[in-house]
Amino acid sequence: MKTLRYIGMALVAMVLCVGLASCSDDDEEDGDKIYTNEELVGTSWRGTFEGASITVKFESVTNVSIRAEFEGQTVSYDSNYTYDETTGEFETTYGVDELTGRIKGKTMTFVLWDKTGTLTKR
Repeated sequence: MKTLRYIGMALVAMVLCVGLASCSDDDEEDGDKIYTNEELVGTSWRGTFEGASITVKFESVTNVSIRAEFEGQTVSYDSNYTYDETTGEFETTYGVDELTGRIKGKTMTFVLWDKTGTLTKR
């Protein structure tokens, strides 16, 4: 009888272990995620570029806000952007300059003034 009880407890333990091992965090890893245009709306991306603190916020499916803070001064631009949902590539302007880049997972890489920068999703 004791042997049967131990076998039963061992089976229950195995089922629990297998069940718990198969559970994972439901949140998708963003490492390779390419966002849809709608998923970008409301997201903020932050980092530094050329000594300035940069914040990029996607306000709508066509409008992006870019804010740069440098040595106590703030410069903000609102402009239209285009975004390719299949590649994560985007284009916009920063003042009169073209800003191009790619969003993949929690990272935005971009080129401005022939220099590359990286921002992180917040």
